[in-house]
Amino acid sequence: PDALPPLGAMVEVPAAALGVRALLAEADFLAIGTNDLAQYVLATDRNLGALSALYDPRHPALLRLIAGIAIAARRANKPLSVCGEIAGDPMAVPLLLALGIRELSMAPTRLAQARAAIEATHCAQLRALVPRLLRAGSRGEMEALLCTLGNR
Repeated sequence: PDALPPLGAMVEVPAAALGVRALLAEADFLAIGTNDLAQYVLATDRNLGALSALYDPRHPALLRLIAGIAIAARRANKPLSVCGEIAGDPMAVPLLLALGIRELSMAPTRLAQARAAIEATHCAQLRALVPRLLRAGSRGEMEALLCTLGNR
């Protein structure tokens, strides 16, 4: 019989992110849908008037959740990709790389900026900085840490 295609799961809601080990037990790979995950984690909508100002795909709470998913996927030896605005964000790309994420899906208009960020990233230095980055209390604190290594 024909082999079944790989079965993957999208992580787009906090319940899936927090229960990622159960998903990994069933799925061959995962993809994090960061736009929806950010919306639900931050209880806001990027397209909803006044609330859109609260939408922040680089919010430390969201990045800690992504880090937890990345750690679980690595331990399970399962591929992980990230899609959404954060995947093409030149400030966030270095952190995603430091977390071991190597598959990014983004709008074609973001490719050049993401490529430049990847080329400028020193993953070994960033890996050592990850614990401090994930303890950051604000986006500004995290970005300041990234800038100390010349990653922007």
